[in-house]
Amino acid sequence: MIEYIAAAVGIGFSYGAYRLWKTAKEKQFLALYQFPEHVQKKVSEKYPELSRSDINTIFSALRDYFIIHQQEKKKGIAMPSKIVDDAWHEFILSTREYESFCQKGLGRFIHHIPSEAMHSENSAQESLKRVWRYACRQQNIDPKKPDRLPPLFALDARFNVKNGFTYTLNKSAFDERIFNARHIQCMAAAAAGTSAASGGAAIFGASGGDSAGDGGGDGGGCSSGCGGGCSS
Repeated sequence: MIEYIAAAVGIGFSYGAYRLWKTAKEKQFLALYQFPEHVQKKVSEKYPELSRSDINTIFSALRDYFIIHQQEKKKGIAMPSKIVDDAWHEFILSTREYESFCQKGLGRFIHHIPSEAMHSENSAQESLKRVWRYACRQQNIDPKKPDRLPPLFALDARFNVKNGFTYTLNKSAFDERIFNARHIQCMAAAAAGTSAASGGAAIFGASGGDSAGDGGGDGGGCSSGCGGGCSS
């Protein structure tokens, strides 16, 4: 009996060590990965007004997004930027490279699920709240008291992206097209609600049957009813 327990403990330690090694390898791969030049060129052609440095910034934000996926594993992750989403779409079209990237950097294939295909507004809200928290931590920003926007939430406004998503730290912004980052919980639902008119924020989940369940809907308004901010 003791031998069986010892063997089970040994297997558990071995699996734990393997998971730590695998996670470290994924992080290293993502940190060093260079997005294909032809994919970057496609984005540059779509946005000819942007400089090479701007394109690099967009793909750096896309890397940040994938790193969040690597950390979150199976939960749905909202895409808060149209221009970064455009870069991702171009990457997806290079199917073999994208599949290889997903397996090496994320350990699974990441599917794109449009917001219109989602079922729950609350899930969309929670998904955007998660990506906000991770994106802030990546940039050493307090997600509850932000002094600036992380790139994933700043680039659409910075590059004046048509039908993009604009976020602000200004509490007095009432334009329905501008989402207040300090009230991210309400903003998430509002962003999902603009999907039909603006191309929409999409929710993305891992393969294996959990993506649709963890995704969000495209309803409007703040279901939690928070006017001066919601709890995180």
